[in-house]
Order: sequence, then C-alpha cells, then structure tokens
Amino acid sequence: MLQRATTVYVWSQVKNLSCTYCQTPLLKATASADYKVAIYDRWRCLLDELFKITLIRIDVIVPNVFTPNNDGFNDYFEVKRAGAGSELQIFDKNGALVFSSKNYQGDLERDSKWRANRLMKVHTGIS
Repeated sequence: MLQRATTVYVWSQVKNLSCTYCQTPLLKATASADYKVAIYDRWRCLLDELFKITLIRIDVIVPNVFTPNNDGFNDYFEVKRAGAGSELQIFDKNGALVFSSKNYQGDLERDSKWRANRLMKVHTGIS
C-alpha cells in the first residue's frame, strides 16, 4: 500500500468527504463531527491529526419577492438574521449577477454598492 516516494493520506469518518485517500477532501457537512487523518510519509512515519467541525445553525429569513414601488409593502429587500460577514448575491431573471456583497449587513439600504436603478429589474437569490 505504501510507496517510498509518496505521502499517503487516510481519512476516517469519511461520511460526506469527497475522497478517503487524498490530501484535501471536500466536506459537505450536515452535522458536527470529528474527522481524523493519518498521514504516512515516504519513510512510513505516521502523523495523526484530528479536525473538529462544529456546525452552528442560524435561521436566516430570505424574502422570495420584493416590490420597490413605494407603496409601503415589501419595498425593501432585507435578509433577517444575516450575520456579520454573510455573503449575498442577487441575480436578474436571466441569471446575470446584479449585486454581490462579501460582508452583507442585513439590508441593501446600508450597502453603498447597490444601484437603485437596478431594483426594478431584480429577481433574488442568496448564496
């Protein structure tokens, strides 16, 4: 199994990992868990590392529509409970990105990058 010229990675708790024997697997976490990797170098020396992944649930409320026509109903797009550092992307009906913020603070009024003339053309999506 082990070859002298390579480093070998063996992950345990492989549920939701993209690979078991690679250096940098992708994780699709659905619950908090511990992930352990055993690393063997070319001399067959072992190094164990443990990664504790803790998921924090945040109930974010995202509107699926807004109508910025100044009638007093749904005039503003606001993501309730968006934490500091949240990322928000808004796309138009053709899939073109019309707004992006890496540090979204909860509403578009406070974000200086938003262009009001685009408000009337937007369909929303969040990532």
